[in-house]
Amino acid sequence: MIWAYPDVKLTLLLAGIFALLYFVYLFRYWSINQKLEVVKRRLFTKVVLRFSYFSLFLIAFAGPSIGISTKEIQEEGKDIFIAVDLSQSMNAADIGPTRLQRVKFELKNLTKSFPSDRIGLIIFSSEAFLQCPLTFDQSVLQLYIDGLNTGLVPNLGTDLNAPLRIALDRFEADESQEAKSKSVILISDGENFGDDLDGIGSELNELGIKVFSLGVGTDEGSTIPRGNGVVMDPETKQPAKTILERTPLQQIASETEGQYFEISNEISETNNYLINQVELIIGSDDIFPIYPYEFAIVPNQNVKLKASTGDPFAPNKTYIFQIDTSELFNNPLAEGQVTISGGVVEWQSTLFMQDSTVYYWRVASTEGSLQNRWQYSSFIYIANEFPGWNQSHYFQWKKDSYQNIFINNNRKFQFVDDIKDVFVQTGNVFYEELKVEINSNKIDNWSMN
Repeated sequence: MIWAYPDVKLTLLLAGIFALLYFVYLFRYWSINQKLEVVKRRLFTKVVLRFSYFSLFLIAFAGPSIGISTKEIQEEGKDIFIAVDLSQSMNAADIGPTRLQRVKFELKNLTKSFPSDRIGLIIFSSEAFLQCPLTFDQSVLQLYIDGLNTGLVPNLGTDLNAPLRIALDRFEADESQEAKSKSVILISDGENFGDDLDGIGSELNELGIKVFSLGVGTDEGSTIPRGNGVVMDPETKQPAKTILERTPLQQIASETEGQYFEISNEISETNNYLINQVELIIGSDDIFPIYPYEFAIVPNQNVKLKASTGDPFAPNKTYIFQIDTSELFNNPLAEGQVTISGGVVEWQSTLFMQDSTVYYWRVASTEGSLQNRWQYSSFIYIANEFPGWNQSHYFQWKKDSYQNIFINNNRKFQFVDDIKDVFVQTGNVFYEELKVEINSNKIDNWSMN
């Protein structure tokens, strides 16, 4: 059941006023009744009926409703190109596990926040290629993100102009007549060996295309892995070192009225917040979970859920919060509504949480163009534990990317089958005496050349 006006304080205030006034009435009625000797059974009947009337009035005042209503709404979509740097320096491990692996993890979460928008994927290094055109198909996009690696593009340095040029050309060639917000999310460590960014920045700005640049790396930097060794600097004959170069990324964001963000180990605790900020700026009418952070450990009961509106000056709207132990939310364990203007929206949950249990929560507006567009997050409740980070449930694991392992239909981890030939060179050993074992398991179906 959903309550349109779940204001408990107002309900208790009205009930208190009614009880006080009715007590005065009963006292006066009893005094008169003592003198006139009226039958007292009538007084009891009136009390029951009037309390029933008032209880029903309070229930109606709270606006209960059951079921689901369907309403057709119009929503202004967004076109977003994500440009990902696949130069060799993205294999550096100053951001764990590597810069590229971290980017893939963040991208999979970010793209899920735009289910009704078209998103395209551009990959680049010294050259840029359109990996995935603008599409609504989230599953296809996730497959392309999973397959990102530095071997997909030529690696002769990094040119930040190339992906921006492809995005600009695609936006200009778009035959759609709908007025849409157009943006580019540029992800790189900032090392630019291409042309100056002034020209492309001016062209993007003229068309109202904003660039949100995301820097990946640290000031200390790291060596660049290659095979079993590292990339060597041909001039110094020492291992080459890559660091985060902020300047070109900040420049292109500033010229297009976008914004610059970073993913780095120094601010790893706020990386989810930074990704949310990218979402907030692009989708200003939306609302996003900000606390508890994704995968957070919550040590106390009665957790207060916090979300932030994209537009800090948004007018009064009603937002709905839900909590469940499944991301499917077939039967939410707790639900509440808050009516407030733009900014941080808070809802105090009274759900009694079970220890060491993962809880999913989501928030959405109940009105406007983004009605019932849910934004999701999750946390685990561990009583009296230190705050931290934890992934313990199937729907949390699904947000990760894996190598040589996957989650099967039984919600269990399973290694990818990989069949390889094993060659063993022997000395003077007779065929009958030769025994082959792998991991202590005897192999019978082998042949000897």
